[in-house]
Amino acid sequence: MAKCKKTSDNADQCRLPFYDEVQKAVKDLRQIDELPAGCLDINTELRAAIREDIRRCATSQEDVMAKMITSSGDSSITMNKLYKWTSQAAGDDEEGGKKLDFPAKHIPALIRATGGRRTMEVLAKHAGLFVLPGTEAAHAQVSKIDDQIKELHEERKKWRILAKESELNGSLNGV
Repeated sequence: MAKCKKTSDNADQCRLPFYDEVQKAVKDLRQIDELPAGCLDINTELRAAIREDIRRCATSQEDVMAKMITSSGDSSITMNKLYKWTSQAAGDDEEGGKKLDFPAKHIPALIRATGGRRTMEVLAKHAGLFVLPGTEAAHAQVSKIDDQIKELHEERKKWRILAKESELNGSLNGV
């Protein structure tokens, strides 16, 4: 839940606990100037994340596959392909001697089928992004707007003080 503190004008200023951490993480990700060669070869890490999302899912792998087929409309998804997309072991297969890469077009279906976040977190991290689930993103946006409102209130307060001082002094003619 949000942490609230009283500000000088007695208005509640609520900030979500993760808001500052999100801003720091995004800032850190954007500070990377040069990427080392090969640092974005995330295949092994992505396979592990997909396996983890499937393993943590409350349903069977067959159910995950069925949900992926239904949501993506791609009936070519099979248990064999799901296994090859997530396989740790190197080996030959009928697709040219390499493990199959997980098709990007199936990532949304996988995430919806498993309810897992790890796959998306891996992609976002390596792309220099920070991803929040829908409700958390909405709360973060509300916190951001609250900060902007606070800044506007402070700015308004300064202008009111300036206006009062100028009325007393008569010094703000025509400005």
